[in-house]
Amino acid sequence: LPDLSAWALKVPGGVEVRADGTLGLARVAVCPAEGKLWVDHDWKPEQLKESGIARRLLVFGLKAAPTVEYNGKPLAAPPELVEANGQKAYAIPLNQ
Repeated sequence: LPDLSAWALKVPGGVEVRADGTLGLARVAVCPAEGKLWVDHDWKPEQLKESGIARRLLVFGLKAAPTVEYNGKPLAAPPELVEANGQKAYAIPLNQ
């Protein structure tokens, strides 16, 4: 698994996904037109002890909460609308 690092993804149409800390192994796909995200993510056990690891992914630029599949399963609840750096974003929790 890769080392922790800062992570962000920009897609056409003004949608951006950013980790709120450092992230290990992750694969993220976004379909803005359909309002869908697919997130596959995992940690090395020792990474959970690191300070500054990401607790969530922040999705900017969507008008409504996205439908999210996390590690092959739908999220139990829709992503929460939060404010980050003065911008509205939907927060996808990273299971830790």
